[in-house]
Amino acid sequence: MRRVRRITLAIALALSVTMLAPATPAQAESQRVPVCHIVWERNDDGQLEPHQVCIYIELPDLRLENPCPPACGPVFDWRERINPVDEFEYFERWNDAFRTLNESRLAEDPELERKLRHEATERFLGAARILEGSEVELNGIGWFDPETGESYKSDSPRLWEIGEQLAEGQRLMSAAVEDREAVEPAMEAYDAALDGFGYE
Repeated sequence: MRRVRRITLAIALALSVTMLAPATPAQAESQRVPVCHIVWERNDDGQLEPHQVCIYIELPDLRLENPCPPACGPVFDWRERINPVDEFEYFERWNDAFRTLNESRLAEDPELERKLRHEATERFLGAARILEGSEVELNGIGWFDPETGESYKSDSPRLWEIGEQLAEGQRLMSAAVEDREAVEPAMEAYDAALDGFGYE
């Protein structure tokens, strides 16, 4: 459970930085939304247990019906052939990349936007190397409240579409480890997912 505690601490530190940092004009009008993934870890008895790994991103407007605002955020369950030991590291890296990509969308300085987008791309590639070519499929969607640990089911077609776009981005970025021509289509899939979350 050491990994779970480390991730929880990292999230807490990230939140403290977010709250202390002065808001930019874009952030002042935005919503802070958790985006979560279900990952599996073996407990002390050797049994696999689900855990949620979450990040917080700033969105101009959440274009989804939230069943428990403002604390809840979308949660995605993935089907991939990856060692559970490596799954936490994969989503830690993926979350860092996705947060950086979102920051690039909020940047008002074009040079900063390009810099952040490049960093996000390289971080997505770094995460994709952990997949080692494993296919990623969307297995389920829902909502999760990181404050209470409560989960809520969802049958939202829009949320499912966002999940499919995220899955496509992961598949393409995994292919991009061997073929860099897949990088831009992967980033376009991630952009489409962010558009679905809350960008016009």
